Order: sequence, then structure tokens, then C-alpha cells
Amino acid sequence: MGFSALNGRGVERLMPKVFETYDIWNKRVTTPKLNRWLREMETLHPPPLAKGRRIRLRFMTQIKIRPPTYMLSVSQPDELGDDYLRFLMNRLRDDFGMPGVPLRLNMRKPKNPFASRAKKQR
Repeated sequence: MGFSALNGRGVERLMPKVFETYDIWNKRVTTPKLNRWLREMETLHPPPLAKGRRIRLRFMTQIKIRPPTYMLSVSQPDELGDDYLRFLMNRLRDDFGMPGVPLRLNMRKPKNPFASRAKKQR
């Protein structure tokens, strides 16, 4: 069954889909849910190795609603490949019921708490 703006066929099914997409667009996923999900993804499909060490996914949080934007704290963000990010985004869409909505995933490297100490000792 198709949709036609010219003769009005299927228009009654359009608005419910628009409202459904709007609700998904405004969806918020809590940080504890995201972190449990992230641990599960790490177990299911571990991140790649970089320089002989496993890349560590530390935590994930939603930083914005429209569009759904997430921040992922990663030990070596430059080494995490596009294919692994695509895997995470596709699973995020599937597991949290967000079909057809663009997602953003930003990465951040955590600050080294010992960096200032190392500079002082020199």
C-alpha cells in the first residue's frame, strides 16, 4: 500500500508515523542503562587492539536530545575504527528502539589525573 499526496491515499497513516518519529527524536536514555548496554556490547564484540593493548570503553552518556547525541569516553579515541563506531550506533538504534532517527556519537579521551604530577617532578 503506497502513499500519494495527489489523491490522498495513505495520508491517514502518515501523521501517526510523524508523531512516533518525533517521540523517538525526543527520547532520553539514562546513563546507567547506557553503561550496562556498553558493557554488554564490549563483551559481545570487544573493541580492537591498538598498539598491542585493548581499547577501553570507559562510559557513555547522552548529552543532547535533538538529535540524540551521545558521548563515549574512550582510552584511545583515535584508534577506535569507523567500523566499530558504526557497530555501536547500529546496535544503539536497534536496542533502544530508535529506527530512522539520526544519531551522533562523540568520543572523548579522559584526562590523565597524573599528568600534572609528572610535570611538577621534572
